[in-house]
Amino acid sequence: MEKSRSEQAFVSEFLSFFCVVEPIGRLNSVAQLLLKLTCPGVPDIYQGCELPAFSLVDPDNRRPADYTLRQTLLASLPQKGLDSDVASTPEGKLFLTRSVLNFRRDNPEFFSEGRYVPLKVNGVRANHVIAFARQLEREEVITVVSRFHSMLGVGWDNTEIRLPNIARVEAEYVDLLTNSTVRTRDVGGELVLMAAELFMVNKSAAFLVPKHTLVPAPSAVSSPPMLSATPQRAVLSRPVAAILRARMARLQEQKLQCNIAIGFERHEVGIGEQFDPKAYTMDIRKGTPYPLGATILQFGEERGVNFAVYCPEEPDAPKEYLKLCLFLTESETKPFVTLTMNRDTFCTGDVWHCLVLHLPSYFCYGYALNDDPFINADPYARVLNSRKKWGAPDPASNVIRRCVVNQEPPFFDWDGDGPLGIDLHELVIYEMHVRGFTAHPSSQTKFPGTYLGVIEKIPQLIELGVNAVELLPVFEFDELYCDTKNPFTGEKLKNYWGYSSESFFFPMNRYAFHDEAQVSSHTAILQFKEMVKALHRAGIEVILDVVFNHTGGFSFQNLVKETYYITSQGSHTNYSGCGNTLNCNHPVVIDFIVDCLKYWVEEMHVDGFRFDEAPILGRADNGTPYDIAPLLVAISNEPALSKTKLIAEAWDAGGLYQIGMFAHQHFWCEWNGKFRDGVRNFIKGTSAHDARDFGTRLAGSPDIYGALSPSHSINFITCHDGQTLMDLVSYAGKHNEANGEGNRDGINDNNSWNCGAEGATNDAGINVLRQKQIRNFVVALFISRGVPMINMGDEYAHTKQGNNNTWCQDNELTWFNWDKMQVDPVGKAFYRFFRGMVQFRASNDVLFENDFLRSDIITWHGVRLNSPNWDNPDNRMVAFHLKQGDDFIYVCFNPSHYATDVEIPRVDKAWHRIVNTALSSPDDFTEEADSKPAEINEHGFFHMECWSCIILKTFTPK
Repeated sequence: MEKSRSEQAFVSEFLSFFCVVEPIGRLNSVAQLLLKLTCPGVPDIYQGCELPAFSLVDPDNRRPADYTLRQTLLASLPQKGLDSDVASTPEGKLFLTRSVLNFRRDNPEFFSEGRYVPLKVNGVRANHVIAFARQLEREEVITVVSRFHSMLGVGWDNTEIRLPNIARVEAEYVDLLTNSTVRTRDVGGELVLMAAELFMVNKSAAFLVPKHTLVPAPSAVSSPPMLSATPQRAVLSRPVAAILRARMARLQEQKLQCNIAIGFERHEVGIGEQFDPKAYTMDIRKGTPYPLGATILQFGEERGVNFAVYCPEEPDAPKEYLKLCLFLTESETKPFVTLTMNRDTFCTGDVWHCLVLHLPSYFCYGYALNDDPFINADPYARVLNSRKKWGAPDPASNVIRRCVVNQEPPFFDWDGDGPLGIDLHELVIYEMHVRGFTAHPSSQTKFPGTYLGVIEKIPQLIELGVNAVELLPVFEFDELYCDTKNPFTGEKLKNYWGYSSESFFFPMNRYAFHDEAQVSSHTAILQFKEMVKALHRAGIEVILDVVFNHTGGFSFQNLVKETYYITSQGSHTNYSGCGNTLNCNHPVVIDFIVDCLKYWVEEMHVDGFRFDEAPILGRADNGTPYDIAPLLVAISNEPALSKTKLIAEAWDAGGLYQIGMFAHQHFWCEWNGKFRDGVRNFIKGTSAHDARDFGTRLAGSPDIYGALSPSHSINFITCHDGQTLMDLVSYAGKHNEANGEGNRDGINDNNSWNCGAEGATNDAGINVLRQKQIRNFVVALFISRGVPMINMGDEYAHTKQGNNNTWCQDNELTWFNWDKMQVDPVGKAFYRFFRGMVQFRASNDVLFENDFLRSDIITWHGVRLNSPNWDNPDNRMVAFHLKQGDDFIYVCFNPSHYATDVEIPRVDKAWHRIVNTALSSPDDFTEEADSKPAEINEHGFFHMECWSCIILKTFTPK
């Protein structure tokens, strides 16, 4: 065709080519269709594929569906079989579809219970035949199709389909496609079917039913609506079909059984029968496998609870494997009812389920496995009756695993609350710990260490200028699950951070204030909602730090087994660094994570999530990373999350470092670890530092997010995990001895510098240098494009005494010290500077616009104008000025050990000094309205001290 020189020649040659391939395509399509209809599994047929040269619905929507033609063909179909030329007639595929689907309808046992038996083919054309049987009891149906049909019609010779242990002597079959009889042959003592009798020139498939089992069907029986013409039905005769139908009928009529245990007494209760344990009358039914969890359902005037839990069975597990245990009160240790569920009735796939009516309006529940008395919590539980006092052990050690159902839950009035929808590039994020924010006595709050305590301190967040809080984990966890002690005090340490979630739908109960006079398992939910509502009223979004890389506790591992976890040779892998790793891309786990996120957005009104060790979200079940992870696609495409902030910590403990990978998942942004490292190295003045890299980070990291926008970069210098700003300039190494692990925990490479002494010192010069360096870091954070994130306590220079892994330190090492910020002169000075920089950023759009800096906006300098000196490895000076309308902002960093004079751009307005980190408070930061002309000499130079930075600005008179 490529050599055709005219349209006429092309058409002629194409028709010749078409005449060769079109019959082959028709024959192959018939064979493929029969395979779809008879192979194990559920037939999935695209509408229109039952037609030959045209489709019911054109895939490209270029023409309307021709239903009239289809109905005409249906009406013209023969009642028995087609001629042998089945594939060459327009109605061939339609007849095949109707015949096989009707057979499946009338004989469902073959396809639901029948054994799949591949059949061996011998002969010269053996590779061109696919054959298998569906065998039930001593009956079978056989599918035979040909491959590479261009070679059919000749050469079948001795090609035979062997029927070992399938057919009886001299068996006869009827081919439903042609209504012709096919007989087996005895070849060497084994029955066979000859391919030459099944396949002709225009016949590529056969569906064989034992002839002795066929009986005519009553004509009154109608066909399915989609195949409405009435065919002759192929129905298996008695006794086989009658026996099977009677067995199915008995199963359908049989009452569902469930063993109920009260104390140590057992008896059976059929569905619909009544049972009265201590004045409660229950009605137990099969229920439904979805939704998972405990769901309250209303049936007219009756109300019930549907219980559904995913729980794959262990090999050789008994049928009565799972027990639903119901408790009347939170404090009971013995269930008032135990429902022992039978797999045959109460299990669909790996989901166990039952519906119980007439339960008390308030009760607790949990699941026990086989004969194990341990009560496991439902992974989908919305409410737990866990311990209510932080750090206080409960005498009933198992009580934390009880789930609560309240069929009349307390009402919460959101009063019109909804997502704030603040644009990413306008955010200033404050990473904080709910308990640690107000646990210190200096907070002087009425409800210290709680959600309500956060509400009391909202004015402080507003004053600082933040508009989003990122809360360390608030999913229920066990703070007592910690094996180590402080070697200096002997105190048993606690899991303070909370990165070991035990329940993913319930807010941490010990972060709520529990009034002993009004005990309720819903207190934490209500107070969490109050906190979110109050923060929203203050214009502050709520972002949750969520942990979907591993689980805490034992319920998950008991109930969901290896489905939820990445394992190797039967043992947990540890990509999370916490003992196990979630198999996040298993379909069940994908649903669980998405359901959880939707719950916190829709029910709890949170605005976003930060995903701890996010690369684990993209690992396959063997631990290798996906190019396109199904979970990330599911989260990104979930409509309920379309306006939700999604932030990835783009590295995990298993060594994956994926900065830039998550930002390309539509809505995602990332903790920018390269910003942290680049800024730390430059500010401390490392001889091998890279000024160009520092400039790239200030500009929004276009090398990473250049195809997107700067708002995909969450810029931070410190966070909960690692050193504080004060420790970053006070310690050269980590000092984690108080964690009880011999200082082996925590990262070793902090990119820190102690400025001349390790830890606290009385050396005034060192302390002044440290204060300058902290201010330098703060300036770098807030003049960079991207989204700045503040670590709680850095605003007053909090110290953790060099401990860079305070996950187990529930004490003044981690608590926010309000006296340090409000009373201590050094802390007050830092807070003033910090707040001033937040406000300076907010009042100058050029600092947070969501575009990368262009040459018409920014001009880079060095010591001299327009000479950034990027290629000099010893360059320790980065300067630039930004154009903002008719005004300019000039910024210069000098992180070197010597002072220097820098040339200032010459503009037609006076420069005013906003920041000079070499000066002490209050001169280190000056409000724009109070600023004075910058100290620029007659030659146009500004004298910069070592280890300092400056911000100058011009003003347009108002």
